[in-house]
Formats: sequence, structure tokens, C-alpha cells
Amino acid sequence: MSRFKFYTHTLCPYAARVGLTLREKGCAFEMVHVDLSNKPPWFRQVNPRGLVPALEVPGGTILVESLAICKWVDENVGGVDLMPAEEEPGGGMRRQEALDFVDNVADRIVSSGLAAVAGSGRSWGIGAKPEVSRMEEDLGRLERMLSATKGPFLAGSFLTLCDLAVFPFLERFDVALKVNGSGERDSIRGVNERVGQWMDEMAKRPSCVWAAANESLLLEAYREHGCLDFFDYTTYEESDLHPHWQRD
Repeated sequence: MSRFKFYTHTLCPYAARVGLTLREKGCAFEMVHVDLSNKPPWFRQVNPRGLVPALEVPGGTILVESLAICKWVDENVGGVDLMPAEEEPGGGMRRQEALDFVDNVADRIVSSGLAAVAGSGRSWGIGAKPEVSRMEEDLGRLERMLSATKGPFLAGSFLTLCDLAVFPFLERFDVALKVNGSGERDSIRGVNERVGQWMDEMAKRPSCVWAAANESLLLEAYREHGCLDFFDYTTYEESDLHPHWQRD
């Protein structure tokens, strides 16, 4: 299949979902970085909402919405299957359960984390008083899932879209907790043992190493601005923001 064109921002976790999926599927793609602080006029022709990610597929069709893109890539590109079979051996998650997680559960976990450590407003870190209890409940849900499927991944013995849907966000929430947390809850890994082991397993994957954001800049952004996004390309080059990403 011909190359894809992937419109992204270096620190956007929604875009990271798509980047991870493309890498795990072995897709050839061109990355187009969009400066979200000064969106170029042409980008509205790509996505009228002006949001990343967007993916132009061979033939010129443009897909938007991160999870919809991930599912399309998995269903239409050969290579490793990122969803489990109808019946997984060894107690792993079945396909319909995994689809329900991707379609319904993943964004609930994201929403609770945003409310708890980054605020419930439009921008990270701006919004209502943090609501940690919901995030604790959802981390407990992940802990029980990993116990039931016996890991090391959320659906069982191999990586699926379930993992890719939530990992970029938990990675960033962990950074925010280093600023806002206290005691044991200064890290997701501090209380949730299985979730911590899963995060460590994910972080070792080549796709996640490639997609890992510059943690020192995330911490700086959160401490100074109450957000986890750097949009200022005048001060920060792409290589500073996301040192592992390279243009193919």
C-alpha cells in the first residue's frame, strides 16, 4: 500500500494513538507537523475543525477522529492484527470485549484522568477542581483487567488497540502527577502495581520509544502554564519537543 500522510502535533496524545498504530502495523507514512498555536490556513481544508490527528489514505480520502483512524488502519492494512480473535486462549479478552473497550471505555478513562490531573476545561490544566476519585476508580478497573487477562497487555498476551488507546494519556497523566501528586499518589505506578508493570512494558516497545514526548518539557509546561502542551515552535524546535520522532 502507498504511503499515508499523517497530520499531527508532536505532543498531542490523540495523535500519538494514530502514530503508534501506524508504527505497530508497519505502515510507511509521511508526517506533517501542524503548529496548533498558529494553524496554517490550508489545514482547514484537511480537517474543517482544525484538529489533529488527520490521516490521508491512499486515494486521497482524509480520516479524522483518533480511534476511528486507528480502527480503520487495523482493519484495512495488512500485518499484525491489533484486535483479539473471537475467542482468545488462556483467559484473554475476546474481540467484542476489546471493541467495547476501544469504543466506550477508553475515552471514559481519558476523561476521568483529564478531570483529575489536568482539569476538565478545553485546555490541559484549566478547569474544575481535580476529581481524583474517578481516576482512581478507572485505574482500579485497568488493574482488574490486567489481573483477569493475566497481561502483560490489557487484552492478554499481545498488544491491541486497547493498549494504544489509553497509553499515551496515562503516560502524560503520570507526568502531571509528578507536579500535583503527593505521597504514594505522585505516580500512577505508585499504587497500581499491575498498571505500572503494563506501562513499563509499553514504554519499552519501539513504537512507544519513538512516540515518547520530551518529559522535561512536559514538566516545564505543566509547572509554568498548568498544561501539558507546548505549541511555541519559535522557542522549541520539533526535535526538542519530540526528540525520537524522525521524518521518514
